[in-house]
Amino acid sequence: MFPMGTTRSGLELFHEIDDRAGYYAGVQVSWPERLVLRALHYDNRGDPGANNGYEYAWLSRFDSAGLRVEWQRDWTLILQWMAGDTAVGASADGRGLIILDYDSYFALLSREFGRHRVTLRYDDLFTQTARGAQFFNGYQDAEGWLLAYLFEFDEHWQLAVEALQVRGELGQRTAIGLDEHLRERTLQLALRYTF
Repeated sequence: MFPMGTTRSGLELFHEIDDRAGYYAGVQVSWPERLVLRALHYDNRGDPGANNGYEYAWLSRFDSAGLRVEWQRDWTLILQWMAGDTAVGASADGRGLIILDYDSYFALLSREFGRHRVTLRYDDLFTQTARGAQFFNGYQDAEGWLLAYLFEFDEHWQLAVEALQVRGELGQRTAIGLDEHLRERTLQLALRYTF
């Protein structure tokens, strides 16, 4: 077995490089069994110019907000949003040689009918290289739809049917000879048993 945070080659996956403490702060407001509202700010305060001879530290910051509403005991609505940036590499201004901005959100609506549940979910994500695109072009734009049906036979057995469609654009796909535009569809049928 390898020591925690190391790989077979001995490379450490998690190692403090810049000796800078990060932080996050969040708030939650709830109305029991009906509404939960959350907001969070995260900043690891990484120094993108610091390195240990193998790898640079990453600076990662984001804001996130989420809402969950349940009404009439059979409807659920969940919304979540996150946006931020991440940076790596030494630069004159200390902000990072490569800076990638990102933004994502999803919305989910679900209704339960006795032992049946129907769920619809929409996801959207976007990333863009704000600096350093000549080294790494991180442009990506994608959206996905999910339609799911669940049937509970009893407390252990469940039948699930899920249809998923993802459409996106990823520039790096052209580097391996693929079209940067992608559309995928998946239909899944599952019989699940839980203990």
